[in-house]
Order: sequence, then structure tokens, then C-alpha cells
Amino acid sequence: MKSFLMMGQSNMAGRGAIGDVEPISNPYAYMLRMGKWRPMSEPINVDRPIDYSGNITIYSGVGPAASFADSYAKHYNEKVGLVPCADGGSSLEDWKVDGQLFLHALYQAKLAMNISELCGIIWHQGEAECGDLTRATTYRERFLAIMDELQARLGVRLPIVVGELGYFYADHDPKPKYLDIVNSELNRLAECDNIAVASAAGLVDRGDKLHFDAKSQREFGRRYFEAYRGLFEKQ
Repeated sequence: MKSFLMMGQSNMAGRGAIGDVEPISNPYAYMLRMGKWRPMSEPINVDRPIDYSGNITIYSGVGPAASFADSYAKHYNEKVGLVPCADGGSSLEDWKVDGQLFLHALYQAKLAMNISELCGIIWHQGEAECGDLTRATTYRERFLAIMDELQARLGVRLPIVVGELGYFYADHDPKPKYLDIVNSELNRLAECDNIAVASAAGLVDRGDKLHFDAKSQREFGRRYFEAYRGLFEKQ
């Protein structure tokens, strides 16, 4: 079994409406629940209550991870497991080394490594950094400090795929002053030879100018996989 950590804030956890897309049924795709691999079903990253009515509110829903795992399993014909660790609304400060989110991801990763081969990290976060110039301009260095320490403690060097923030976020109220800076910092991460970026170009929101809708999340997950494949196959 290959496995991937899901890390970041709400768009990685998933806020797309469950009923807006067909469920993904892939017998090679799993998720970590209570220390065991369970067949993958959405929502995968249950960081908030679950709602099936499609209301635009804060509920766990469709994220990019399911279509990422589906694409991986189909392309490589291998079993793949998702390790959910994302938390809606979280900032990079919340993910700091030895903070609760960092430690949770570390312990979940170690657990996954006992029952699988940990093969990468998929990350989406940054909306929480868009309102402060210092946090925006230092995104890259702060992110790398977190990832470097996480990998050091796990004793592995992993491919990492980060996703751009939705371009529609520019129209959110309140207006995110430094969205362009954060997206630039995210793209600069591709200068590292183990990090790739999944483009959010053309993807749409669910009506709140903050979260990707379910159909866009499906496409985003496929873009995450293609970015990962580009990293993996050049190594």
C-alpha cells in the first residue's frame, strides 16, 4: 500500500457539496480510520460536521484527495491510502513545528508508515495568510521550515504537491489583500526539486468566493496527481 498525507486547511479537507458529483468507487483506494485502512468514501477528512443538503455553510465535503487517489490507483495499478490531517481555517502558525496540527500529522504519518509506504504529501493552505503582508511574503520560508522538520522526524524525503489558491478568492469579502503574493510564494516552492504546484486556473467556487465547488475539486485532484507524477517519474 502506498500512502499520502493530506495537510492544509479547508480546501484540502473539502467543502464541495457531496451530492454535486458522482461518488468515486475504486477498490484500490483507501483512507486511514482508527489506525486501519478502510475503503475510501467521502468526506474523507471529517474536520467539521457532515451535511448532505448542499447548503453553503461550513461542513465536511468533497476535496481534491479522492480524485487524486483514484488517478494514482488507475495509473499505477496499485493500492493507495489517504491519511487525513487537514483542518479548516488553519494558518501556517497553527502548523508550526511542535504545534498540535504538526504533531497530529507526524503521529498519523508514523502510524501510516507501519502499515504502508508513505510516498508523499498533498497540501492546500494559504487563505489564512492573505490578510497580512508579513505572513504572505514569508510563506515559502515558513512552509519549508515545517516540511523540513516533519520529514527529518519521519526519516524520509517526500514528494510534496501544493495547490494554488483559487483565483476567485480575489472577489471574497473581506478582500484578501495579498492573494497574489501568497500564490507567488506557493509557485516559488517549485524551485525545490521535491515540490510541485497544482494550478487552480479556471476552477470555480461553490458560491462563497472561498471554497472550490465539488466539480472543481475533482479536477483539482487530477491536477495534483499529474503534478505528483511529474515529480515521481523524474526521480
